[in-house]
Amino acid sequence: MRSSVSVILSDPAPDNTMAFPDYQQTCADHARLLVLITRIGHQISEETFSRVSSFINQVNEVPVADKHGLTRNIGVRYTHQYPLENNDWGEFQAHRRILGVVSVGSCSSQIELNELCRLHESVKNKFVSTLFDSRCVVLCESAENGVDGSSDEVDEEGVDRPGDDAREVDKPPSWFQPQNHKTRLLQFHGSKYSAGLKADIQDFIATLFWILESKRVEWSREGGDKSTLLCAPFERKDFVGLDMDSRNNRKRILGRQKKHLGDLSLLAGLPAEAWNYYQNGSEILRPANDWLWLAGCLEGLCSVSTVLQERQEKGTSLGAVGLTWEEIIEKYRECVNHYAKYKHAGIIETEASLKAVMILIRNRSFLLASEFLQNIVFINLQLSDQEKIDRFIALSNLYAQIGFKRKAAFFRRVAAMRCVAPQNPHHDWTTCYSLMLEAVTGYNLDLSSSAQPSTGWPTLQVQLLQELVGTSRKMGAHSASTRHMSFLFQSMYPWLSKSERQDFATQLSVLSQRAPSNHTPLNLDKVVFNNKLQPTVNGCSGIILPSVHLLCLPEVLKFEASPLAGNLSPHPAPLKEKIVSGPFLFTPIQNVGGGSARSSGRAKPRTVTWVQGDTVETNILVRNTLGVEVKISNISLVYEGAELEVQSSTVLLDSHNVEQSVILRAVPRAVGNLFIKGYTHTVLGVQSTCLLNDIPVLNEEYLKVQIISPLPVLEIYCEEEKATSDVDDEGSVPASGPWSRLENLNLYNGETRALRLVIRNTGTVPALNISLQVLTDDHSGPEVEMVNKLVEDFLPLNPGDFCTIPVKLRGINNQNFRSDDGLSVAGSESRWSASGFNSLQSRLSHPQSLPSHLSVPANPASGNPSLVSHASDASDSLNSIVRFKAEVKGEEEEWCRRSEFCLSVCQIPSISVSRWDVLPGERVENCFLVLDLLNRTSEEMELTYAGKKQLQIEAGDVCRVPLPVEKCSFSESLDWREGGEEIMQYMEDRVHLYWSVGEGSLRRTGEASLAGVLWTECMLEMLRRPPLATTVLINGVECLEGRDTEANVGDLLVVDVKLENSLLEPVEDCRLLVRLEQENTGVAAVGCSGSSGLQLPGELPPAGESRHTCSLLPLSPGQYSLLVSVSLQFRRKIHSWRLPNLTVNVTL
Repeated sequence: MRSSVSVILSDPAPDNTMAFPDYQQTCADHARLLVLITRIGHQISEETFSRVSSFINQVNEVPVADKHGLTRNIGVRYTHQYPLENNDWGEFQAHRRILGVVSVGSCSSQIELNELCRLHESVKNKFVSTLFDSRCVVLCESAENGVDGSSDEVDEEGVDRPGDDAREVDKPPSWFQPQNHKTRLLQFHGSKYSAGLKADIQDFIATLFWILESKRVEWSREGGDKSTLLCAPFERKDFVGLDMDSRNNRKRILGRQKKHLGDLSLLAGLPAEAWNYYQNGSEILRPANDWLWLAGCLEGLCSVSTVLQERQEKGTSLGAVGLTWEEIIEKYRECVNHYAKYKHAGIIETEASLKAVMILIRNRSFLLASEFLQNIVFINLQLSDQEKIDRFIALSNLYAQIGFKRKAAFFRRVAAMRCVAPQNPHHDWTTCYSLMLEAVTGYNLDLSSSAQPSTGWPTLQVQLLQELVGTSRKMGAHSASTRHMSFLFQSMYPWLSKSERQDFATQLSVLSQRAPSNHTPLNLDKVVFNNKLQPTVNGCSGIILPSVHLLCLPEVLKFEASPLAGNLSPHPAPLKEKIVSGPFLFTPIQNVGGGSARSSGRAKPRTVTWVQGDTVETNILVRNTLGVEVKISNISLVYEGAELEVQSSTVLLDSHNVEQSVILRAVPRAVGNLFIKGYTHTVLGVQSTCLLNDIPVLNEEYLKVQIISPLPVLEIYCEEEKATSDVDDEGSVPASGPWSRLENLNLYNGETRALRLVIRNTGTVPALNISLQVLTDDHSGPEVEMVNKLVEDFLPLNPGDFCTIPVKLRGINNQNFRSDDGLSVAGSESRWSASGFNSLQSRLSHPQSLPSHLSVPANPASGNPSLVSHASDASDSLNSIVRFKAEVKGEEEEWCRRSEFCLSVCQIPSISVSRWDVLPGERVENCFLVLDLLNRTSEEMELTYAGKKQLQIEAGDVCRVPLPVEKCSFSESLDWREGGEEIMQYMEDRVHLYWSVGEGSLRRTGEASLAGVLWTECMLEMLRRPPLATTVLINGVECLEGRDTEANVGDLLVVDVKLENSLLEPVEDCRLLVRLEQENTGVAAVGCSGSSGLQLPGELPPAGESRHTCSLLPLSPGQYSLLVSVSLQFRRKIHSWRLPNLTVNVTL
């Protein structure tokens, strides 16, 4: 492409060629008479001449009846200037001749009229060799008739619309005597000329036709030796001295004559005859190798075919068909090749290629059209600078029509550069700038938007924008240069190197100082062209450059409205439950996430809540990608809605490409919804408004902030009374009284500490409603006791006031050893358990299943020395957090603020249960809970149990303590499970162990807990009362617990056992076993009369009774034990138990 341009820009040696191509010429112009319209005299204004010329141009086709009565449509083409060099080529192509001249002038006196006639004759003399006829249109001015065009108007169709002062009769002035001049004058008054002028022009065209027709007839009669050789201007010297009677020259003369007759016939409205002449001429000239005129014949055939096609489209048939458009292109390709053989025919070749391009564009064959355009590029023509500019503009327009936008933009840019080329003595910066503006779209740049281009060639785009900046600066349009540089910096920033970014940033800073950038759109017509667009430029009128906002510097990574921190953050108040009395409506349609945000592809806008009067923050996470320090000033927010007082800030971004935060502070001044749509800042001297919608990384249109009414602010914390007795007397403020603020608390397991919660209103409005809440860890936190409703006594809490609420903390004991830690030892798990035996006899066959007697020491002894000592250490401590939360409301009922205070509690082990068991008591109604207690503190511990009993436990020692426990009724214990909460609650209500460590003010007290103790099924059975009431009679005397029965050897003991169902439900499968065993031997040295057991296969109803009687005979003296065992099935579960041993003393 650049080599092609270099060919165009080369300066060939001067030669006899045409002046410049006619880039507007078409194939149909071969059938139109060429008429020159010229302005003469200085009296007529440019506006009046333009109006008269436009009206004459409307007469572009005149129907004329020939001598045979046939109507011929004579086409006319008007031009305002025509070089004589082009007119000399009229012998080669007749449509290039000026056949008529129409001069337009104005006069108000005889002298001026004479001057107009002289000027008209001088114009005629220039084209006297080809001119057929001429007319001089004279607009006469007088005191009563002016030519200003203000009184009458002419519409586009040539219909007069006279004004109020128009006259009915338009008489010429007395000094106007057309007969005194040889010039054919057309005289008109004022602007009332449309009707007469149209008729005169039509008559003038008809005159030209008849002269042309006579010429055509005259040429058709020539032949033989009388024929003359027609030549192109550069051919005349080539035929000097040649023998014109040779056979080849005679063919050349005849063929050229046929071609000339074809031109005249086509101009005279006879395309069919022209076709025959062109066809015959091409057949004659081809053997004669007359390539130039052969090309003219081929071009004539294409022109005739084009005229025939146009007539057919209008519904007029001339009896000929002509060539198809494919054949026309082939003919043009051949004639262009023939024209290329002659260096003097470059303009003819150029115009032929342009005509072919227009045909291809009309038939939408764009690629083939580009080949003809490429041929035009390589044609070497001798043109002036302005003619070269016109040529480049014409190429650009044609490339744009075939869709080659980049090539069109390239040639328009070349034309712009030619306007200010060094060899051009007259630099036209305005035209250069206008042409560059038109080339912008071809490079996929849109100056009306500051968005980054998605397609195109970044290097070329940057170069074009740089040229726009430099050109506008040369013109003195500094505001435009600043706007262009801002556009370059913003839109092309991703494709710029680090050095280019810094260079352009420096240039932008300098330009913005000379012409500061603002948000006002820039109208180039006013700023650059001064409301006067250049006549050589098309399509750049009315360009408005919008304001450019620098989104690229700094690069925004995140933009968010920061919620209020800590206790300043508002929260929706809990809603009161509403009683719905209406019908229940069910719908399967769910609106999840919001349909509008999901369908639009953008994220749903986030909502933040701010409070009126509070200082709020907006955080912008940015990154400096320029590589040097950048000062960002006047940073503010762009918002709509509620009033917001923004504090503008200025930051200096570090040169490193790292994330940096910019915080904007503001104070809401009104209640309502606030929509933050972006931010404003000034960087490199450019004021920018950056909207969130224009930042792709954010993917949101705005930040919605709800501003609510002012709310009170609470500060809460815990205090503990000082241990010393020194108390200040000033104590109205808690911090200066006997109470000290707590952050951390050490608490023994089972210890209770008394604290107080301080609530202070640090806001600006009263607190009308305060609700308190305490949260602890589910398994490790201490127990907290606090009356939340006490705070209501201090409401309303005014700003600056405070109140106190008592709080008690009790450490929980979850440090007891479990059975899986290697230290816990539970009692016999087989006691009372008879579920593994199907019958009483099977239990008797397994004596090892019965428990051995566990004696309870009368005085508790120290622990087993084999036990490992477990003093408390850091690993035994349990850390937890106690959270005190407060919700406060002001006048705003729908919102509240929450304050929180976290108290770190470290729970230290105090006393733990290492072993435990449940043993039978002295009576059926009670039992003994035997505990091995381990002192896990580092100090001596005093233990109080069973009411007023006390003992001392050294640090790390274990003591065994028996605790009497009343048994639970069988019906109340049915829901007990191993390790269940019911048995735990039952034992905690009946077992109390109090301990204390330290002395004086350091004395710490607490209560041991049975938490973590695993209660087995055997232990649960021991803690239950029997489901059946049992009465034992020996020899008719009831046996009571603790009372011995006396008997002699050989005396018969009648044992009568009575069972009574004390439950509200029946029991099944009741079994009874009675045995008499001698102490220390376990052998039944007795005789038995009757069955020793009883089995009831059926049910025993509620309050039902059953008896069993047997006789026992002791055979030897000694101490005997009467064993009574009972089992039954209740709710599909077997329960068994044994009555306390009844002692029988047998003597001789």
